[in-house]
Order: sequence, then C-alpha cells, then structure tokens
Amino acid sequence: MKPNTSDSYPGANFVAADPVSGADCCLQQSVALIIVQLRILDVPFIIRGGRLYFDQSSAGQLDMCLGVAPGISSMDTNQWDDAEAHQLICTDMGAVEGECWVGDAATWAGSVLKVEQTVDLWDPPDLHITSVKGGFPWSPPPAYAYVLNGCGRPNAVGFEIAWVSP
Repeated sequence: MKPNTSDSYPGANFVAADPVSGADCCLQQSVALIIVQLRILDVPFIIRGGRLYFDQSSAGQLDMCLGVAPGISSMDTNQWDDAEAHQLICTDMGAVEGECWVGDAATWAGSVLKVEQTVDLWDPPDLHITSVKGGFPWSPPPAYAYVLNGCGRPNAVGFEIAWVSP
C-alpha cells in the first residue's frame, strides 16, 4: 500500500494497485481480499482505473495485515526426526503461504536458535512440512514449532516437539 498522491479520490489516505505485489503490500494478497477486509472493518473505498483507494490509519493497516495470530491446534506427532514428513492442523494461518519454523523457546521472541522447516503443502487448516533439525540437539531439551502467516506473524506460544533419533 502506498500513500495516495492521486486526485482520483481526494481524501483517501492509501492506494493499492491491482494486482498487489509482495513489494507493494505486506498482505501479499489480491485486492479482492483487501476489499473483503475493508468491508468487514466498515472502511469506505472506491476503485478507479484499476486502483483501490481507501482511508485507513497506519495502526489500522497493521491490524488488517496481521489479523489474528495463527495457532497450531494439533499435529500428527510431537516426536520429530530430521527429514521426516509431518502434518500440522492450524488455525488462522491464512490462504497466503507463510512459513514454519522450530525455535528453542516457548515463545517466538524468546527463541535464539530458529530453524526454518520445509513447507510441502499450505492448505488451511492443513500444513504439511518436512522437518529440518539443523543445529538442534537430540531431545531433551524440547523445541517448539511455530507457524508464521503470510505477513510473518507467528503463533503466540510454540507447540512443543522433541527431536528424537530414529
């Protein structure tokens, strides 16, 4: 999203071109999905010349981008080995593919060691990954799985896993 510098819709704070690229918008979603959010938030908008104009505060943009944090409600097993396929069931992960990581602390912010996992399928609520152990020791200590939505927002609390050798 960019500040509105056009006179096509005077008073609009922001404009988004159609289609919106990842470089133009943290949502990395189409204008149609942005319009859905604008309607939910009861924000006035207009489309002129293939551009979407709307009024929104910076804080409102951030809320629209981040939305509800994703969560992991269950997984096939919490006993993981390196290069092993796993299925996670997630809430609020969003349609735009994000990332899956394993951290060494119960919170994303508290994790020092973080290893990105390989996403094989992103089909809400299903997430299929191939585990990557990276620099983690075999358990104990525990590790924690995180799902980051398309805007990079992680689940608030990690889902505990254990790295176990075959």
